Amino acid sequence: MHPILFHIGSFPIATYGVMIMLGVVAAVALAVHLGKKRDIDPNHIYDLSFVVLLTGFLGARALFILTEFDRVLDDPLSLLLAREGFVFAGGFVGATVAAIIFIRRHKLPIWEVGDIAGPSLALAHAVGRIGCFFAGCCFGGVCKTDAWYGVSFPHIMDDQGHSLFSYAYHDHLSLGLILPSAAGSLPVFPTQILESVSNFIITGALLLLWRRRRFPGQIFIYYLVFYGLARFGLEFLRGDASRGYWFNTPISTSQGIYLIVIAVAGVLWTVLRPKAPLARPRTAPGK
Repeated sequence: MHPILFHIGSFPIATYGVMIMLGVVAAVALAVHLGKKRDIDPNHIYDLSFVVLLTGFLGARALFILTEFDRVLDDPLSLLLAREGFVFAGGFVGATVAAIIFIRRHKLPIWEVGDIAGPSLALAHAVGRIGCFFAGCCFGGVCKTDAWYGVSFPHIMDDQGHSLFSYAYHDHLSLGLILPSAAGSLPVFPTQILESVSNFIITGALLLLWRRRRFPGQIFIYYLVFYGLARFGLEFLRGDASRGYWFNTPISTSQGIYLIVIAVAGVLWTVLRPKAPLARPRTAPGK
């Protein structure tokens, strides 16, 4: 855990923000590279990336507010302005809607763009989740004390004695699992790293499948299925309660959304697969 990467004077530069930035840069570079193979103007990729980034953050914050509405009502200012409080599923939905509007307005081939977006989103997410680990958010559930994979997040305080970035510690303290004198949280599953690794694997798999795709939208469908399944499973290891639960069931809000995403992927496969085969781009794939 290393929430502050460095300082510029007295201003702290958060590791989480830097990793998000690196993830976005890597994703845009990959999207431009893949876009050139399908003869899509890089300027459209840059503009779309900005739209997706902005609406993604807004959507992620909006879903957090919905799932934690009672907490927001109790202390609206601190939660609305807090550094934590983002739910990826909300960002995914918000960014998808905005992307569709942008693509329609600029008359871009929607499923070609979707195939470009799949591995690019997975790469951005893989790098970004490393930032989550350094910040200590999105932590996992308590695991065995002697488990080799368990991670204990420390109780970090500033020079004035105020707590910083100690999400797991405060969660366990509020549940009575540790004493205030504890140096950190109990050992938890490193869900941030597990999700990062999963997304790196998904990125590689989608790039390999790109060479064998048979119809526009195929790679995007694979992304929805691969990530939906990975996230659904990883949610069982999550320990933070900021995601809410699906109609008072053991299924989290994110899991419910990803079940819908997987179902949508199945519908898209049925609809898109019988259509005309993939068109050849005007630009040579190797250029």
